[in-house]
Amino acid sequence: MSLKRWRTYSLEYSDLPTMVCNVADLLEHLGLYIGGKKREIPILSVIWTVFSVITYFYVYVFSILWYVFWRKTHDPVVDAVLLSLACACIIGLLKLFFLLFTSKHVQNTIQIYLSYDKRICRDSRMYQRLVKNLRVIKRRASTIWILLVVNGALYCLMPLLLPGRHLAEDTLVIYGLEPMFETPNYEIAHILFWITIMLTVYCSGSIAALLITLSGYVEAQMITLSEEMLDLWKDALALPVEDGQDVDKLRNLFIKRQLESIIQAHAANLCLIRLTESMFSNAIALEFCLLGMALIAELLGGIENEYIEIPYALNQVSMDCFTGQRLMEASLMFNEAVYSCKWENFDATNMKTVLLILKNSHTMVLSAGGVAQLSYTSLMSVIKSIYSAFMALRSTMN
Repeated sequence: MSLKRWRTYSLEYSDLPTMVCNVADLLEHLGLYIGGKKREIPILSVIWTVFSVITYFYVYVFSILWYVFWRKTHDPVVDAVLLSLACACIIGLLKLFFLLFTSKHVQNTIQIYLSYDKRICRDSRMYQRLVKNLRVIKRRASTIWILLVVNGALYCLMPLLLPGRHLAEDTLVIYGLEPMFETPNYEIAHILFWITIMLTVYCSGSIAALLITLSGYVEAQMITLSEEMLDLWKDALALPVEDGQDVDKLRNLFIKRQLESIIQAHAANLCLIRLTESMFSNAIALEFCLLGMALIAELLGGIENEYIEIPYALNQVSMDCFTGQRLMEASLMFNEAVYSCKWENFDATNMKTVLLILKNSHTMVLSAGGVAQLSYTSLMSVIKSIYSAFMALRSTMN
């Protein structure tokens, strides 16, 4: 990859086409083409992804199920720790499978986003504001990706920093590698753990970046439209007027055109967020269920045994809820901007248009399977439910 290509990952390049290209670069190493600039997925990436996925299922699915239910650990704490790993780590791969099975829908959605973005004049004030707001979105996506990958890297490095021979998960016995701490089984186990852990966090981080980019674009659009609404009357007052022209008529004609443009943009963004929700809704619902079970099992296994895994699981749930919350806040900001746009100075026709916008400005939401909205309230409800289930199970175990 050239130096110029690397530079596009910086916040200096925060337009939608570049952000989509950045995410496409990440996902193509997982064998997924999402659109943007057409290019062939490297065959080595496909081979490496297939090998890593097979390794993952061998280590974190087959070996855990074999060890817990067939070989039997006879220790409920160890069982809880291992089952929590199985539930938490598979989330990213399940999301990837969802996107692979609906790849045509994903590509069409990305193309619709890019087509809409292309319609905005690059020299307009609105586009400059949009890019400024998108810079916040890109920083958010980059931060989440880095946090997840660093979490995985720490998980891999921790055993090397401890005295003696340790693995990423000392309690797990990989099928066919007993005794685990004898050469060469120990070295092979290290390699298998590193491959599967980095696949898990890379997959989760890259798909999270895609969700944040798409929903964040709509969020940035709504914030930009809010700023345009608040400046509507000020822009009308700043119009150059020649002698003999009807000032009020000229201003209201300008406002009418701007309102029509804002209505079209708002309708387009409603369509975009529905497409985004259809891409991720079912996957997020499954994610909530599995992460709920993972967190309950992690608490049962003891926080001292799960101090690396718990932040990873909570990070994924919190990221989805934070993304949904920011989208809701942006749409509410637009509603407030519509009401505060000094509509009392408009003529009757433009007043009716403003009223129409207010009546049809529904709060934009992302949901988990169409059941629960992604918001801080949902996050608190999930944490409360997990804690209640944990207390109930702990009392029965004691």
